[in-house]
Amino acid sequence: RQGAGQLIQGMAASQPGKAGTILQIFTATLAGELLGHMSPGAAAGILTAMPVAEAARILKEAHPRTAARALSELPSGFAAQLLRSTDERHAALVLTHVAPSGVAAMLAEAPPDLSTRLLTRLSPAFRDLVMRRI
Repeated sequence: RQGAGQLIQGMAASQPGKAGTILQIFTATLAGELLGHMSPGAAAGILTAMPVAEAARILKEAHPRTAARALSELPSGFAAQLLRSTDERHAALVLTHVAPSGVAAMLAEAPPDLSTRLLTRLSPAFRDLVMRRI
């Protein structure tokens, strides 16, 4: 699987749309696992080339740290769209692996009600760090 992830990553450098199309062929579980074998930048490039619903479906199946690294490389507006398309429990888990400044930027782009709900799911200490940056 590592070889497949690296192959798709190599393709993403010049053809992120094609790499995304190939990744979407796999089950969400396998596609999420393959993201873990790519650099965060390559994973983010592929995710931005996909429809939001497909990117969210795959990102949900990635390890939370893998998902966080990819989200951190995305424009905050696109990351917020992905958060909106993911169940809140999983989104909050992923956000705990993102730097507080990154979480603040993503939540600033998300609808206020979603931002509030996600903030309440974070630990008080981490929430405080994020709130200092909003």
